[in-house]
Amino acid sequence: MKYAITEEQFLIYHYGEKKALFILKNNLPDHYRTAYHKLQNGGNFGWNWAAFFFGSLWFIYQGMPLVFFAFFISMWIITAITNVALGIFGGVASLILFGILAGALSDNLLINRLSKKLKNGYFGDLHPDTQNKFIEKMGVTEEQYLTFIYGEEKAQSLIKYNIPNHYREAFKKISIGQKYVWNWSAGIFSYAWFIFRRLPHLPLIAIFFLFMIGIVLGIIQEITQEENQFLELVIINILSKILFLISCMFANYFLINYISKQIRNSNFDTHPKGGNFNLTYINMAIHILIIILAISYSLKTNQVNRDIIVAIIEMSISPIVIILSIIAIIHNKFKIRQYKKSLKEKS
Repeated sequence: MKYAITEEQFLIYHYGEKKALFILKNNLPDHYRTAYHKLQNGGNFGWNWAAFFFGSLWFIYQGMPLVFFAFFISMWIITAITNVALGIFGGVASLILFGILAGALSDNLLINRLSKKLKNGYFGDLHPDTQNKFIEKMGVTEEQYLTFIYGEEKAQSLIKYNIPNHYREAFKKISIGQKYVWNWSAGIFSYAWFIFRRLPHLPLIAIFFLFMIGIVLGIIQEITQEENQFLELVIINILSKILFLISCMFANYFLINYISKQIRNSNFDTHPKGGNFNLTYINMAIHILIIILAISYSLKTNQVNRDIIVAIIEMSISPIVIILSIIAIIHNKFKIRQYKKSLKEKS
């Protein structure tokens, strides 16, 4: 075999155990089945339309951040050079070229990566030594982790019947040393996800970071005596997108660290199933309302104003997020105090 990974393991990675076994049992045609057989039988190139259209984002979604950064940076440099040398057609041509490279190489890179992960016990149960080392390092077991997220009943069901699940897979990946485990919810719902998962301090840090960048930009404009509000908003917009990537990549790692801290401080049983429901819904409702109003206005204006509107949306939401995050922190502290009080009364 060219790669140390079976077809079954490869499909389970993408679809989960239930769907993967269904595909194999019924011998259903599938892109990843075709790619696997082609590459295992000596082929070097396949074709993946998702990688072609989404390029560098596909690599980061599949848990290959180093490939993502190498691909993204080289694409950005070459596109900029060709755009300057040959105009817009040169830039478009280079983007298409990188799309073709991504489409042709993606399956090969993915199978090779998963093949290497087999050596670390990625598939099946974690090796006892790996599990013990992780528990010693982080202070949290899979059962505690799932109980904190779903409540005891669902957590026990997931473990008992070995049900594939995003957070189970995230725990396993982080246990073998992978800190970047992609989480779309954390990126798309951003502040709402962190408040819901009882991590309200992280949105405050993110907003403080953007606020400080805004102050630095203001100081630079004062020194140079060149005021460019549009440039300032665009820079903050770009930084917001960087925070989106950080949220998607490291949210699960932040969550495990937080749960571990609660266990060490004997606060583990203070939170009921789920999270800060009401605060989360309020946060999301305000987000949606502001975005709808901004979209309805931006349809009537030009592209430059639309870019400004996008930045203003993100900045206008900040005060609301700050207020809700502070309320969530107070609420969490209150629940911890209640729990510790009940322990004293029992003793």
